[in-house]
Amino acid sequence: MPVVMMPVPQHNGLAVAGFLLAVVGLFVPTGVLALLGLILSMAALGRPPRLFAILGVLIGLIGVLVWGALMLGAVLALAFSLAGLAVLAMFALVTAETPLVTITADMYNIADAIVGESDRRGTEGGLPDLAGLSIDAATRLDPWGNAYVLEHRAGNERLPFDLLSWGPDGVSGSEDDIRMTDLEARWEQALSRLPASLKAFGDRAEARDRHRWGRTTRRVGAAIAAPSGPRDSTPRTSAESPDAVLIVEGDGEERVLSGSPEREAPRPPDPRRRVE
Repeated sequence: MPVVMMPVPQHNGLAVAGFLLAVVGLFVPTGVLALLGLILSMAALGRPPRLFAILGVLIGLIGVLVWGALMLGAVLALAFSLAGLAVLAMFALVTAETPLVTITADMYNIADAIVGESDRRGTEGGLPDLAGLSIDAATRLDPWGNAYVLEHRAGNERLPFDLLSWGPDGVSGSEDDIRMTDLEARWEQALSRLPASLKAFGDRAEARDRHRWGRTTRRVGAAIAAPSGPRDSTPRTSAESPDAVLIVEGDGEERVLSGSPEREAPRPPDPRRRVE
């Protein structure tokens, strides 16, 4: 009796698993499942049947590209947001600590000039005079117009001098004196005040916006400028100066934005022109 060989159906479980993961990965954020489905489907391409493997590769690739683009956009948006916050924080810090920024720059410029002059003259020459340094005259003055003071520091070979600003009161020995050796501590205090500086910066910006949008303007029409003398509160309009616009602010202030305040005199007819 002859033996009949029946074909055995083949299954590719790896391809089915990769296909399912790729489909689910289309709807799951981050694209991790889509990437896993893509990898399994690519591995299943080496054995038949390959239909689910091919579909898994296509769907997984779409999922990886879509979620990769979305995640990259989110990361870039977060990076730009953090960079914007950092710039805003630094701007608020510099705005709130403008005198400290100026003093820091001045003191380091003066110190660099002192070191260069000392190297040229030698250590036996002592500390140079600030007036003889090759720096701008404005650099020798602190933000309050007082000259910086150069002090000798005995027993300190690394930094044998110190620079002193008398602060806003201009009095030596008071609590607002600023020394170059204390700049690091001053900046630490300024950084601790950064949240308050950001809040004050935001409050000022909000106040400016309220002031700008709160001043409503309305077009009155064609207008002519007021003559010299007391201001007349009655709006003055005239069709003779159509390009002049009178703007009445919300606080009652009137301004002529454009146009000539006086009517142009009519030109006499040209005698050479032929009249039909």
